[in-house]
Amino acid sequence: MFSKLVPVTRDLIDKGFVRNTSFLFAKSETMCELVYDELSEAILAFPVAMVRIDGVPKLVALLSVLPNQNCFVSPDGRFLASYIPRILKQYPFTLYPTKEGKRILCVDESALAPKGQANVQAFYDENGAPTEFLTKFVQMWEQFRGQQIDTDNAMRALDDAGVFSEWELLLQYSDGTQTRISDIYRVNEEKMRALSADVCQSLVKSGALGIAYAQILSHNKVAALKRIVSEHAKFLAEKEKLLVVPSATSSATSTASKQEFDWGF
Repeated sequence: MFSKLVPVTRDLIDKGFVRNTSFLFAKSETMCELVYDELSEAILAFPVAMVRIDGVPKLVALLSVLPNQNCFVSPDGRFLASYIPRILKQYPFTLYPTKEGKRILCVDESALAPKGQANVQAFYDENGAPTEFLTKFVQMWEQFRGQQIDTDNAMRALDDAGVFSEWELLLQYSDGTQTRISDIYRVNEEKMRALSADVCQSLVKSGALGIAYAQILSHNKVAALKRIVSEHAKFLAEKEKLLVVPSATSSATSTASKQEFDWGF
């Protein structure tokens, strides 16, 4: 998603950034991280799941099952869902971990531009003081980081309680070949019902129980994801046909056009 990250420091006193108006930067993202505070809106737009990133259980929105294809980003850069995850709305910024274990605000180098140009938002004033925008943005990211930590802790609590089961997604092609997508997990309701009262109480206190049932409710959006994936696959097939050299048309076979989806749930 990011080309090259640059720390937001006074070294950028002569620079600013251009506000993002397109989501093409996320066109290859098949999932994105969520935090608890946005979950009530996210489950109205996407199925949500758990994946392990560097061993840490993360709450994510599923944006596709096609490799390197975000099915919610249109060819002209629009985001096609009713809700835009915060981590995408906050692009071109992110928090990057340092060797000391801290996080620093960074910006994608591709978004930088000389200060003073039209539509460029400055980071620092002429005296090197942070602009009002930067001050508010740093505060917003600090709040978001706190929400990330709380969400990660809740996801660990669910993982420790043993309520996750692998959510296998199977892509089956018309020629009989299959592609299995693994390492995605969902909450198993039977395992939830088997939890002791003490464990349930601790999950309530950490906010983890709310995440668990929100994930279960998000299963209602599987049909919507299935539909948009199929539409995206058809678009890729038509695009491939247009790019094929006429003399090779008869022998060209589109993988995307052959896809049928057996979702396994």
